[in-house]
Amino acid sequence: MAAHTIASIGGKEAEDVPIRRALLSVSDKTGLVALGEALHAKGVELLSTGGTAKALRAAGIPVVDVADYTGFPEMLGGRVKTLHPKVHGGIMYVRGNAEHEASVKEAGIKGIDLVVLNLYAFEATVAKGADFGTCVENVDIGGPSMLRSSAKNHRYVTIATAPDQYAELIASLAATGEASAPRYDKSAFSGRGDRAGMEAVAAADLVLIEGWMAGFKPVGAARAAAVDEGLPAVDAKLRAYDAWDAHADAWLVVALATPGETVYGWRLEAERRAGGGLSDAQVKDFVDRFLPSYAAYCPALYAAARSGGVDGKPSLCVEVDASRGPVGAVAGGPP
Repeated sequence: MAAHTIASIGGKEAEDVPIRRALLSVSDKTGLVALGEALHAKGVELLSTGGTAKALRAAGIPVVDVADYTGFPEMLGGRVKTLHPKVHGGIMYVRGNAEHEASVKEAGIKGIDLVVLNLYAFEATVAKGADFGTCVENVDIGGPSMLRSSAKNHRYVTIATAPDQYAELIASLAATGEASAPRYDKSAFSGRGDRAGMEAVAAADLVLIEGWMAGFKPVGAARAAAVDEGLPAVDAKLRAYDAWDAHADAWLVVALATPGETVYGWRLEAERRAGGGLSDAQVKDFVDRFLPSYAAYCPALYAAARSGGVDGKPSLCVEVDASRGPVGAVAGGPP
């Protein structure tokens, strides 16, 4: 995932702000799609509400509904959307403050680094002679609340309040030379593990992406269910990774004769060498959750890497034994 650092809009003296997650909630959709595309291209996770989320999805831009993030639905006819600790906590916590970091981690709060909003057009609503009830409904609560939260934590949060600010924001996004990579905290959630956030990395000529399920392709619900009853839900989501895979120029596939057994042994060995971050039982529980996927997807991945190439790209399938020693290699795909 790409990332970036931008300066607060129009703020010459503002400190640069790393942007990894943005909340967009606007009544004026002018320029929204272009901004959403620019943010998505930089790997920014987008949170959104109502019509804003609908407009972004219609343009093919991935977005997470604020209600899904908070676990609390919009209510009272839209009067309450973003008034939630997971929103304001994500905006206001001081990055690097140990107490704040511990609090948001315990509460499952993610940092929100960019807030894009429009305030309701109350003055215009009154000026055009709207009835009293309509005017009352155009008294904005959520927008000003997020605006004030962002302003209070301006050192860490960028705020944009009008479409005419988007061009500067997009230009700042394009100018960055950084990339970000996810870190993994295996001690989180009582040893079940979770991503611990993103870490900025300087621009590089070569980017090597490693992932246990990189290159996995859907096999269909029936075949997935034959391996494990819970696997069809995973299988249905794999197609979304095609867009990510398309960025790969070549593939290096590590093939194991018995993936499940080998990975369990490696992970157990690593935990013991590191001083036992996880117990043996926790290691088994952790690895067991991946075994159905290994069984369902590794054979096709290995076969593709050895023949026409993963996604038709140049591929090298390296066969490795349980001691991590290479025992063979087969090139596939175009030269």
